[in-house]
Amino acid sequence: MSASAAVTEGAGSATAVTSLGAAAAPGGRDGVRVALAGLDAAPLSRKRAMLLAMLVDAEVDRRATGDLLAHRRVVAAKEPALATAMEVAAMREHGPRLATETVPADGADPQALSEADYMVSLYNAGTVQRMRIVWPDGARADAVETLRHAVAALERHAPAAPPGPAA
Repeated sequence: MSASAAVTEGAGSATAVTSLGAAAAPGGRDGVRVALAGLDAAPLSRKRAMLLAMLVDAEVDRRATGDLLAHRRVVAAKEPALATAMEVAAMREHGPRLATETVPADGADPQALSEADYMVSLYNAGTVQRMRIVWPDGARADAVETLRHAVAALERHAPAAPPGPAA
């Protein structure tokens, strides 16, 4: 592992995440998974959120077998999270954008917060920062959650793996 790599612990296993997020990761599903791990490690990173949105968008395109625009319309109609990720990745002037915002902490259930979020909320009037998707009309959604749903949608609709060599 290079000096620029960090190791994060998660669910009993170590996952390598480069300091550049998933930029050094292979494309396709593996690149998306590495980018998601990078965003999970740094959930306030706009760069990592945008990288994941771009990789999700590229993976949707990679799976097209015919008319690319028709494929994107079908995917967007079936999976709202993928539609949102594709819109964020498009970076249109009047489209949704990523922003770090202060939101109220879930005061009803302090145990639902991580220790770090709980401590931040104590010193910030019951608020924490989150990466959000912001639409021009004022609508907002949690970016990490939405992108996680987009990755899950890609996994659900993954093309079948080619058969391995016969033994």
